Amino acid sequence: MAPPLVNDLVALATLNEDTILAALRARFIAQKAWTWVGSICLATNPYQWFPELYSREAMLAYHRSADAHAQLPPHVFAVARRALDALTVNGESQSILVSGESGAGKTESVKIAMRYLACADGERGGGRMARTTAQVLQTNPLLEAFGNAQTVHNDNSSRFGKYIQLRYTADGAQAGAHIATYLLERSRVVGQAAGERSFHIFYALCAPGGPALPGGSPPGLPQMEACNYLKGGGPAALEGAAEIGASVREATLDSMSALGIDEQEQAAVLNAVAAVLALGQISFVVAPTGASLAEGGAEYGHERFVTNSDSALSATAVLLGVPSAELASALTMRQVSAADGTFTVLLDGAQCAGARDALAKAVYATLFSYIITRCNGVLRGDTGVADGSLFVGILDIFGFEKFVSNSLEQLCINYANEKLQAQFVNHVLQQQQAEYEAEGVPWKRVEFELAGSALELLEAKRGGVFTLLDEECGLRQGSAAGLLHKLRVANEKPPPDGRAPTFSVPKMRTARADVHLFTISHFAADVTYELDESFLAKNGDALHADLSQLLWRSSEPLLATLFSPQALSGPTRASASASAATAADAAARRRATVAGAFRSGLADLLATVDSTSLSYVRCIKPNTLASSTEHDAELVGRQLRYAGVLAAVRIARAAYPDRLSHLHAAELAAPILTPRL
Repeated sequence: MAPPLVNDLVALATLNEDTILAALRARFIAQKAWTWVGSICLATNPYQWFPELYSREAMLAYHRSADAHAQLPPHVFAVARRALDALTVNGESQSILVSGESGAGKTESVKIAMRYLACADGERGGGRMARTTAQVLQTNPLLEAFGNAQTVHNDNSSRFGKYIQLRYTADGAQAGAHIATYLLERSRVVGQAAGERSFHIFYALCAPGGPALPGGSPPGLPQMEACNYLKGGGPAALEGAAEIGASVREATLDSMSALGIDEQEQAAVLNAVAAVLALGQISFVVAPTGASLAEGGAEYGHERFVTNSDSALSATAVLLGVPSAELASALTMRQVSAADGTFTVLLDGAQCAGARDALAKAVYATLFSYIITRCNGVLRGDTGVADGSLFVGILDIFGFEKFVSNSLEQLCINYANEKLQAQFVNHVLQQQQAEYEAEGVPWKRVEFELAGSALELLEAKRGGVFTLLDEECGLRQGSAAGLLHKLRVANEKPPPDGRAPTFSVPKMRTARADVHLFTISHFAADVTYELDESFLAKNGDALHADLSQLLWRSSEPLLATLFSPQALSGPTRASASASAATAADAAARRRATVAGAFRSGLADLLATVDSTSLSYVRCIKPNTLASSTEHDAELVGRQLRYAGVLAAVRIARAAYPDRLSHLHAAELAAPILTPRL
């Protein structure tokens, strides 16, 4: 006998993990993607599109219902409706936090919520869709082209996080928007794991099909199969990339045009993307004996390296708008200022390649930031609503990740998920129980696992992973081996209460002697990270001042603006003259790290989120095959456990799970109430 199709898991007659999994499987098979857990929405990725569930008629049904949560089937529309009602009735800003593993459907859930908010605002003036939210939706193809990539888990994985604020006037009318982004995966620009791709925009640029590029094809653009920066995933990763690239190109150009970016600016942006690919074609060899050195001579160094291909260098220089000779010098030498003068340091082959890759990542990252700024300029609106106005914020951030090879990106991503899980536990689980106890509700307290051990390990001011990482990156002779030693000394000891250790070093060895391993027991799973010199380099992500100053002098106006001293900030910041920088500024730049900047941004995000009323959409991946019929109970059960959903069901069930609005309660009670005479 098939289990009943309950809308809310707290209504199950028998409540345990098996009955919850059976109820979710029954709803998945019946093509019902959403399920309530009290006020929390579980969104199981259906891996197919149901037009009737996302139509304007469906949105209007949720918009016009007296109590959409209670009267209509579970839907993300109902979550967005409740948030909008709370904003207008209570005068409080709202946040909808969308979370889940990679491939669970987070980005689509965000789009669905935004479509509802656009429709609801459009109804205020009789229009079909609010202008602001329509513009935010128009940014999606552009942001996905520059920020999404194919991974082994997801063909359209967001490799950055974003928090979209839809701003409202006091009477509930949309009046602008703002997009904040977090931790773009810069390392993907220059290399990818096996079976994965770089950002979609590279394939869109190289694809032979699709609409014509504004300004024509960039000069010197290599063929897709020849691009060194796109080969990391292996030949199999390029299969079908041209076809997908053509469709991404069309969507990207349409998005740019819809946002008011003219063809001249589009061409400048795409030429900068082409310059990144062109940089990957430059390689380095030892200079022939007797080759002349650049002006000034080398005061200190070793054998000289030069670029291997004049054509690759020339093509890159044209796209960057800089002289070839100056680009070659900046990639192979470094100017170092000291008390007794300026010295030219010759870079070895690995350092030259590192300088090239750092420049490619810096160009792409600053270009991505420019696109976000450009989008926000369009979304700001013209109503004069202040930044502190009411808003509905929607968070779409990377899910927990565990790959065969895990590096700094996964450490930061999983740290963010640890913080969000701790926030969820505090808000939904702890506060709910505290509310019951404060109101004297007779019930049995539900025990659940607190998120904390991994956060303590990562955040500790003394001996914490991030503290020791930044410390090692600040040392002139810092190394992966040195960092691992410090981590072991500080953390490789059993917890006093007998719990399993949060930090450990696997006994297995890697094929490479320079790669060290350490494991962290996260709330979702144990993840082993590969610690090598690139791990530390990613955290510093330093760009030579010579290179940033060279691009500041670029004849390409866009690049010159992006690399001006006023525009640059964070780890890639550089002054117009190194000697002009104050000691304090120089020290601050040395201290700036990718992990530090990410932690600071995440802290600001959570402070904003905590100042709002919260709604949750927990996305569930039903299988690893992207199948619309397969429901993997073990996989789903693991996600429910670590996401705190099972505990949330028990807590909601233990007291008063049914919560109706006053209006809906009055409607239900009306037939049995005696009218007043």
